[in-house]
Amino acid sequence: ADNMIYKLNPEDGAVIGCFRAPSRDPRGLCYDGKYLWVSDRTADEVYMVTTDGTAVLSFRSPGPFAVGLAYDGKFIWISDFQKREIYKTKREDDERYSVSDWKRAKIELRHIVRNSGPGRLEDVRIFLAVPPKKLENQEILDIKFSPEPEKFAVDRWGQKVAICRFPEVGPGEEVSAGYVAEVRIGVLRYYIFPEKVGSLNDIPKDIRKKYLADGTRYRIDDPLIRRIAKRMKKEENPYWMARKIHNYVLKHVRYEAAGGWDAAPVVLRRGSGSCSESAFAFIALCRAAGLPARFEAGSLIRGDLRSVDYDNHRWGEVYLPNYGWVPFDPSIGKGHNPAGVLKAVGRSDVIGGPHPGLFVTTHGGGDSEYLGWEYNSRAMYTLRGRCDVKEGRYFLWDVSETP
Repeated sequence: ADNMIYKLNPEDGAVIGCFRAPSRDPRGLCYDGKYLWVSDRTADEVYMVTTDGTAVLSFRSPGPFAVGLAYDGKFIWISDFQKREIYKTKREDDERYSVSDWKRAKIELRHIVRNSGPGRLEDVRIFLAVPPKKLENQEILDIKFSPEPEKFAVDRWGQKVAICRFPEVGPGEEVSAGYVAEVRIGVLRYYIFPEKVGSLNDIPKDIRKKYLADGTRYRIDDPLIRRIAKRMKKEENPYWMARKIHNYVLKHVRYEAAGGWDAAPVVLRRGSGSCSESAFAFIALCRAAGLPARFEAGSLIRGDLRSVDYDNHRWGEVYLPNYGWVPFDPSIGKGHNPAGVLKAVGRSDVIGGPHPGLFVTTHGGGDSEYLGWEYNSRAMYTLRGRCDVKEGRYFLWDVSETP
Protein backbone atom coordinates (compact mmCIF):
# COMPACT_ATOMS: atom_id res chain seq x y z
CA ALA A 1 0.00 0.00 0.00
CA ASP A 2 1.33 3.45 -0.92
CA ASN A 3 -1.06 5.37 1.38
CA MET A 4 -2.15 7.63 -1.47
CA ILE A 5 -5.60 8.92 -2.41
CA TYR A 6 -6.18 9.11 -6.16
CA LYS A 7 -8.58 11.17 -8.22
CA LEU A 8 -9.71 9.21 -11.28
CA ASN A 9 -11.44 10.03 -14.51
CA PRO A 10 -14.77 8.12 -14.18
CA GLU A 11 -14.90 7.44 -17.89
CA ASP A 12 -11.66 5.50 -18.25
CA GLY A 13 -10.08 5.28 -14.77
CA ALA A 14 -7.11 7.48 -15.69
CA VAL A 15 -5.38 9.10 -12.72
CA ILE A 16 -5.80 12.88 -12.86
CA GLY A 17 -4.55 13.74 -9.38
CA CYS A 18 -3.33 12.26 -6.10
CA PHE A 19 -2.11 13.17 -2.63
CA ARG A 20 -0.85 11.47 0.48
CA ALA A 21 -3.48 9.98 2.82
CA PRO A 22 -3.67 11.61 6.27
CA SER A 23 -2.23 8.57 8.02
CA ARG A 24 -0.68 5.25 7.13
CA ASP A 25 -3.68 2.91 6.90
CA PRO A 26 -6.64 4.54 5.07
CA ARG A 27 -9.65 2.24 4.63
CA GLY A 28 -12.82 4.30 4.06
CA LEU A 29 -13.51 7.33 1.88
CA CYS A 30 -16.50 9.57 1.17
CA TYR A 31 -17.17 13.11 -0.11
CA ASP A 32 -19.64 15.61 1.37
CA GLY A 33 -19.54 18.10 -1.52
CA LYS A 34 -16.74 20.17 0.01
CA TYR A 35 -14.42 17.88 1.97
CA LEU A 36 -13.25 14.30 1.76
CA TRP A 37 -13.61 12.10 4.84
CA VAL A 38 -11.02 9.36 5.37
CA SER A 39 -11.08 6.62 8.00
CA ASP A 40 -7.78 5.15 9.19
CA ARG A 41 -7.73 1.68 10.67
CA THR A 42 -4.42 1.97 12.57
CA ALA A 43 -4.92 5.47 13.97
CA ASP A 44 -8.63 4.78 14.70
CA GLU A 45 -9.39 8.26 13.42
CA VAL A 46 -11.73 9.77 10.85
CA TYR A 47 -10.18 12.77 9.06
CA MET A 48 -11.79 15.69 7.25
CA VAL A 49 -9.50 16.51 4.33
CA THR A 50 -9.50 19.15 1.61
CA THR A 51 -9.42 17.97 -1.99
CA ASP A 52 -5.74 18.94 -2.17
CA GLY A 53 -4.84 16.73 0.80
CA THR A 54 -4.74 19.06 3.81
CA ALA A 55 -6.12 17.42 6.96
CA VAL A 56 -8.38 19.96 8.67
CA LEU A 57 -9.83 18.07 11.64
CA SER A 58 -10.35 14.57 12.93
CA PHE A 59 -12.35 12.61 15.48
CA ARG A 60 -11.96 9.24 17.10
CA SER A 61 -13.61 6.41 15.21
CA PRO A 62 -16.54 4.96 17.20
CA GLY A 63 -15.25 1.43 16.52
CA PRO A 64 -11.80 -0.22 16.46
CA PHE A 65 -11.70 -1.14 12.73
CA ALA A 66 -13.43 1.46 10.56
CA VAL A 67 -13.43 0.25 6.96
CA GLY A 68 -16.26 2.03 5.13
CA LEU A 69 -17.65 5.59 5.02
CA ALA A 70 -20.75 7.07 3.40
CA TYR A 71 -22.36 10.51 3.47
CA ASP A 72 -26.13 10.92 3.09
CA GLY A 73 -26.24 14.72 2.86
CA LYS A 74 -26.37 15.25 6.64
CA PHE A 75 -24.72 12.38 8.50
CA ILE A 76 -21.56 10.33 8.07
CA TRP A 77 -22.05 6.57 8.29
CA ILE A 78 -19.13 4.42 9.47
CA SER A 79 -18.97 0.64 9.12
CA ASP A 80 -16.72 -1.27 11.50
CA PHE A 81 -15.23 -4.62 10.45
CA GLN A 82 -14.40 -5.86 13.95
CA LYS A 83 -17.65 -4.85 15.67
CA ARG A 84 -19.79 -5.66 12.61
CA GLU A 85 -21.72 -2.49 13.32
CA ILE A 86 -22.63 0.66 11.37
CA TYR A 87 -22.45 3.99 13.19
CA LYS A 88 -24.34 7.17 12.37
CA THR A 89 -22.33 10.29 13.23
CA LYS A 90 -22.89 14.02 12.85
CA ARG A 91 -20.87 15.78 10.21
CA GLU A 92 -20.73 18.85 12.44
CA ASP A 93 -22.40 20.53 15.40
CA ASP A 94 -21.82 23.58 17.60
CA GLU A 95 -19.10 21.89 19.70
CA ARG A 96 -15.90 23.94 19.31
CA TYR A 97 -13.72 21.42 21.11
CA SER A 98 -13.79 18.29 23.25
CA VAL A 99 -11.76 17.08 26.22
CA SER A 100 -11.32 13.38 26.89
CA ASP A 101 -9.27 10.99 29.02
CA TRP A 102 -9.06 13.10 32.16
CA LYS A 103 -6.24 12.14 34.53
CA ARG A 104 -5.13 13.36 37.95
CA ALA A 105 -1.48 14.23 38.47
CA LYS A 106 0.84 15.67 41.09
CA ILE A 107 3.36 18.01 39.43
CA GLU A 108 6.25 19.60 41.28
CA LEU A 109 8.31 22.54 39.99
CA ARG A 110 11.65 23.54 41.53
CA HIS A 111 13.96 26.36 40.42
CA ILE A 112 17.42 26.16 42.02
CA VAL A 113 20.12 28.84 42.25
CA ARG A 114 23.55 27.58 43.33
CA ASN A 115 26.50 29.87 44.10
CA SER A 116 29.98 28.29 44.09
CA GLY A 117 31.56 31.61 45.03
CA PRO A 118 33.90 33.08 45.88
CA GLY A 119 31.60 36.13 45.94
CA ARG A 120 28.02 36.26 47.15
CA LEU A 121 24.61 36.89 45.66
CA GLU A 122 22.28 39.50 47.10
CA ASP A 123 18.59 40.22 46.66
CA VAL A 124 17.89 36.88 44.98
CA ARG A 125 14.41 36.74 43.53
CA ILE A 126 12.84 33.67 41.94
CA PHE A 127 9.75 34.36 39.84
CA LEU A 128 7.34 31.45 39.38
CA ALA A 129 4.67 31.51 36.67
CA VAL A 130 1.48 30.54 38.47
CA PRO A 131 -0.43 28.02 36.34
CA PRO A 132 -3.92 29.20 35.38
CA LYS A 133 -6.64 27.95 37.69
CA LYS A 134 -8.75 26.55 34.87
CA LEU A 135 -8.32 25.95 31.14
CA GLU A 136 -10.38 23.90 28.71
CA ASN A 137 -8.43 20.75 29.55
CA GLN A 138 -6.66 21.65 32.79
CA GLU A 139 -7.83 22.35 36.33
CA ILE A 140 -5.71 23.17 39.38
CA LEU A 141 -7.19 21.33 42.37
CA ASP A 142 -4.60 22.51 44.88
CA ILE A 143 -1.22 24.26 44.81
CA LYS A 144 1.29 24.72 47.63
CA PHE A 145 4.33 27.00 47.27
CA SER A 146 7.64 26.44 49.01
CA PRO A 147 8.81 28.77 50.39
CA GLU A 148 5.76 30.96 50.78
CA PRO A 149 6.04 33.76 48.18
CA GLU A 150 6.78 37.27 49.39
CA LYS A 151 4.02 38.48 47.09
CA PHE A 152 2.10 37.82 43.88
CA ALA A 153 1.99 40.09 40.83
CA VAL A 154 0.46 40.13 37.33
CA ASP A 155 2.55 41.07 34.29
CA ARG A 156 1.52 43.07 31.23
CA TRP A 157 0.24 39.92 29.51
CA GLY A 158 -2.04 38.94 32.38
CA GLN A 159 0.29 36.19 33.66
CA LYS A 160 0.20 35.77 37.43
CA VAL A 161 3.63 35.42 39.04
CA ALA A 162 4.72 34.32 42.53
CA ILE A 163 7.81 36.17 43.80
CA CYS A 164 10.12 34.46 46.31
CA ARG A 165 12.95 36.56 47.76
CA PHE A 166 16.20 35.56 49.49
CA PRO A 167 18.41 38.28 51.02
CA GLU A 168 21.74 36.55 50.33
CA VAL A 169 23.30 33.37 48.93
CA GLY A 170 26.88 32.92 50.09
CA PRO A 171 29.65 30.87 48.47
CA GLY A 172 28.85 27.15 48.52
CA GLU A 173 25.15 27.80 49.20
CA GLU A 174 22.00 27.31 47.18
CA VAL A 175 18.36 28.33 47.39
CA SER A 176 15.30 27.05 45.59
CA ALA A 177 11.64 27.89 45.15
CA GLY A 178 8.72 26.10 43.59
CA TYR A 179 5.38 24.47 44.14
CA VAL A 180 3.52 21.19 44.18
CA ALA A 181 0.26 21.24 42.22
CA GLU A 182 -2.56 18.71 42.24
CA VAL A 183 -4.12 18.90 38.79
CA ARG A 184 -6.61 17.32 36.42
CA ILE A 185 -5.52 17.26 32.79
CA GLY A 186 -7.37 15.98 29.73
CA VAL A 187 -6.69 15.62 26.03
CA LEU A 188 -7.87 18.74 24.16
CA ARG A 189 -9.08 18.54 20.58
CA TYR A 190 -10.51 21.49 18.62
CA TYR A 191 -12.99 20.97 15.78
CA ILE A 192 -12.33 23.91 13.50
CA PHE A 193 -14.39 24.33 10.35
CA PRO A 194 -12.58 27.02 8.34
CA GLU A 195 -15.82 28.44 6.96
CA LYS A 196 -17.01 29.11 10.54
CA VAL A 197 -13.95 31.21 11.38
CA GLY A 198 -14.67 34.93 11.25
CA SER A 199 -12.58 37.56 9.50
CA LEU A 200 -9.64 39.53 10.85
CA ASN A 201 -12.02 42.45 11.33
CA ASP A 202 -14.04 40.33 13.77
CA ILE A 203 -11.12 40.11 16.20
CA PRO A 204 -11.61 42.47 19.20
CA LYS A 205 -9.57 45.67 18.98
CA ASP A 206 -7.88 45.17 22.35
CA ILE A 207 -6.58 41.76 21.26
CA ARG A 208 -5.33 43.15 17.93
CA LYS A 209 -3.54 46.02 19.67
CA LYS A 210 -1.89 43.81 22.26
CA TYR A 211 -0.94 40.78 20.18
CA LEU A 212 0.14 42.46 16.94
CA ALA A 213 2.87 44.46 18.70
CA ASP A 214 6.54 43.89 17.92
CA GLY A 215 9.12 42.49 20.34
CA THR A 216 12.87 41.97 20.47
CA ARG A 217 12.50 38.26 19.66
CA TYR A 218 10.04 38.93 16.80
CA ARG A 219 11.46 41.82 14.71
CA ILE A 220 8.39 41.95 12.52
CA ASP A 221 9.78 44.89 10.51
CA ASP A 222 12.72 42.80 9.31
CA PRO A 223 12.65 42.56 5.48
CA LEU A 224 12.58 38.75 5.55
CA ILE A 225 9.62 38.68 7.95
CA ARG A 226 7.75 41.26 5.88
CA ARG A 227 8.44 39.42 2.62
CA ILE A 228 7.14 36.10 3.93
CA ALA A 229 4.15 37.70 5.67
CA LYS A 230 3.18 39.49 2.45
CA ARG A 231 2.70 36.10 0.78
CA MET A 232 0.61 34.87 3.71
CA LYS A 233 -1.65 37.93 3.58
CA LYS A 234 -3.02 36.74 0.25
CA GLU A 235 -5.10 34.30 2.27
CA GLU A 236 -8.08 36.13 3.80
CA ASN A 237 -9.38 33.38 6.10
CA PRO A 238 -7.50 33.58 9.45
CA TYR A 239 -7.49 29.79 9.82
CA TRP A 240 -5.86 29.17 6.46
CA MET A 241 -3.48 32.05 7.07
CA ALA A 242 -2.38 30.40 10.33
CA ARG A 243 -2.08 26.99 8.66
CA LYS A 244 0.11 28.41 5.87
CA ILE A 245 2.39 30.15 8.36
CA HIS A 246 2.53 27.00 10.47
CA ASN A 247 3.44 24.93 7.41
CA TYR A 248 6.09 27.46 6.41
CA VAL A 249 7.83 27.25 9.79
CA LEU A 250 7.59 23.45 9.79
CA LYS A 251 9.20 23.33 6.37
CA HIS A 252 11.93 25.90 6.90
CA VAL A 253 12.93 25.51 10.56
CA ARG A 254 14.43 22.18 11.59
CA TYR A 255 14.15 21.39 15.30
CA GLU A 256 17.47 21.80 17.08
CA ALA A 257 17.92 22.63 20.75
CA ALA A 258 21.35 24.25 20.51
CA GLY A 259 20.97 26.70 23.37
CA GLY A 260 20.06 30.38 23.27
CA TRP A 261 16.93 32.03 21.93
CA ASP A 262 17.59 34.03 18.80
CA ALA A 263 15.17 36.43 17.13
CA ALA A 264 12.75 35.19 14.48
CA PRO A 265 14.63 36.52 11.39
CA VAL A 266 17.85 34.84 12.55
CA VAL A 267 16.04 31.56 13.12
CA LEU A 268 14.40 31.65 9.68
CA ARG A 269 17.66 32.48 7.90
CA ARG A 270 19.54 29.78 9.80
CA GLY A 271 16.84 27.16 9.22
CA SER A 272 16.96 25.56 12.65
CA GLY A 273 15.84 26.35 16.16
CA SER A 274 14.47 25.18 19.48
CA CYS A 275 10.78 25.01 20.38
CA SER A 276 10.97 28.59 21.67
CA GLU A 277 12.71 29.84 18.54
CA SER A 278 10.16 28.12 16.30
CA ALA A 279 7.41 29.73 18.37
CA PHE A 280 9.05 33.17 17.97
CA ALA A 281 9.24 32.68 14.20
CA PHE A 282 5.61 31.56 14.02
CA ILE A 283 4.35 34.44 16.18
CA ALA A 284 6.42 37.01 14.28
CA LEU A 285 5.01 35.89 10.91
CA CYS A 286 1.46 35.83 12.26
CA ARG A 287 1.74 39.32 13.68
CA ALA A 288 3.38 40.72 10.56
CA ALA A 289 0.48 39.26 8.56
CA GLY A 290 -2.09 40.90 10.87
CA LEU A 291 -3.06 37.76 12.81
CA PRO A 292 -2.85 38.08 16.64
CA ALA A 293 -0.59 35.44 18.18
CA ARG A 294 1.03 34.70 21.52
CA PHE A 295 2.87 31.83 23.20
CA GLU A 296 1.75 29.18 25.64
CA ALA A 297 4.27 27.17 27.62
CA GLY A 298 4.82 24.69 30.40
CA SER A 299 6.07 21.19 31.00
CA LEU A 300 5.56 17.90 29.20
CA ILE A 301 5.64 14.37 30.51
CA ARG A 302 8.78 12.47 29.58
CA GLY A 303 8.37 8.78 28.84
CA ASP A 304 6.64 7.43 31.95
CA LEU A 305 3.75 8.31 34.23
CA ARG A 306 6.36 9.21 36.85
CA SER A 307 9.12 11.18 35.16
CA VAL A 308 11.29 14.29 35.32
CA ASP A 309 11.18 17.07 32.72
CA TYR A 310 14.29 19.25 32.55
CA ASP A 311 13.70 20.75 29.09
CA ASN A 312 10.10 22.08 29.19
CA HIS A 313 8.20 23.26 26.10
CA ARG A 314 6.80 26.39 24.41
CA TRP A 315 4.42 26.66 21.44
CA GLY A 316 2.21 29.24 19.74
CA GLU A 317 -1.43 30.26 19.97
CA VAL A 318 -3.48 32.13 17.38
CA TYR A 319 -6.68 34.04 17.99
CA LEU A 320 -9.34 32.73 15.59
CA PRO A 321 -12.61 34.65 15.67
CA ASN A 322 -15.54 32.45 16.81
CA TYR A 323 -13.04 30.01 18.36
CA GLY A 324 -10.72 32.11 20.54
CA TRP A 325 -7.12 31.18 21.33
CA VAL A 326 -6.15 27.96 19.53
CA PRO A 327 -2.79 26.20 20.00
CA PHE A 328 -0.40 25.77 17.05
CA ASP A 329 2.86 23.93 17.73
CA PRO A 330 5.46 24.87 15.07
CA SER A 331 8.15 22.52 16.42
CA ILE A 332 6.12 19.37 15.80
CA GLY A 333 7.84 16.09 16.64
CA LYS A 334 5.53 13.73 14.79
CA GLY A 335 6.84 14.09 11.26
CA HIS A 336 5.31 16.06 8.44
CA ASN A 337 2.61 13.63 7.30
CA PRO A 338 -0.88 15.24 7.24
CA ALA A 339 -2.08 13.52 10.43
CA GLY A 340 1.11 14.48 12.27
CA VAL A 341 0.82 18.11 11.21
CA LEU A 342 -2.87 18.16 12.20
CA LYS A 343 -1.98 17.02 15.71
CA ALA A 344 -0.06 20.29 16.10
CA VAL A 345 -3.21 22.34 15.44
CA GLY A 346 -5.74 22.67 18.25
CA ARG A 347 -4.48 19.63 20.13
CA SER A 348 -2.71 19.01 23.45
CA ASP A 349 -1.21 15.60 22.64
CA VAL A 350 1.15 16.62 19.84
CA ILE A 351 4.30 15.64 21.70
CA GLY A 352 3.21 12.04 22.14
CA GLY A 353 4.30 9.85 25.01
CA PRO A 354 1.92 8.78 27.76
CA HIS A 355 -1.16 10.79 28.55
CA PRO A 356 -1.76 13.51 29.84
CA GLY A 357 1.04 15.17 27.89
CA LEU A 358 1.23 18.91 28.55
CA PHE A 359 0.92 21.03 31.70
CA VAL A 360 0.38 24.73 30.98
CA THR A 361 1.96 27.29 33.30
CA THR A 362 2.52 30.38 31.17
CA HIS A 363 0.78 32.63 28.65
CA GLY A 364 2.74 35.51 27.20
CA GLY A 365 2.96 37.85 24.29
CA GLY A 366 6.56 38.94 24.63
CA ASP A 367 8.92 40.43 27.18
CA SER A 368 7.54 40.28 30.75
CA GLU A 369 8.59 42.61 33.53
CA TYR A 370 8.99 39.53 35.79
CA LEU A 371 9.73 36.55 33.54
CA GLY A 372 11.49 38.36 30.69
CA TRP A 373 11.35 36.02 27.71
CA GLU A 374 11.47 33.02 30.02
CA TYR A 375 8.55 30.82 30.95
CA ASN A 376 7.77 28.61 33.97
CA SER A 377 10.30 30.46 36.18
CA ARG A 378 13.15 32.94 36.23
CA ALA A 379 15.79 34.09 38.76
CA MET A 380 17.36 37.53 39.18
CA TYR A 381 20.08 38.60 41.61
CA THR A 382 22.91 41.04 42.28
CA LEU A 383 26.53 39.83 42.17
CA ARG A 384 28.91 40.92 44.92
CA GLY A 385 32.31 39.91 43.69
CA ARG A 386 33.08 37.13 41.23
CA CYS A 387 30.53 34.34 41.44
CA ASP A 388 30.18 30.98 39.72
CA VAL A 389 26.38 30.69 39.52
CA LYS A 390 24.47 27.73 38.17
CA GLU A 391 20.72 27.50 37.83
CA GLY A 392 18.54 24.46 37.36
CA ARG A 393 14.86 23.82 36.90
CA TYR A 394 12.84 20.63 36.78
CA PHE A 395 9.29 19.35 36.83
CA LEU A 396 8.54 16.07 38.57
CA TRP A 397 5.43 14.32 37.21
CA ASP A 398 3.44 11.70 39.08
CA VAL A 399 0.30 10.72 37.16
CA SER A 400 -2.41 8.60 38.73
CA GLU A 401 -3.51 5.47 36.86
CA THR A 402 -7.14 6.40 37.56
CA PRO A 403 -9.08 9.59 36.61
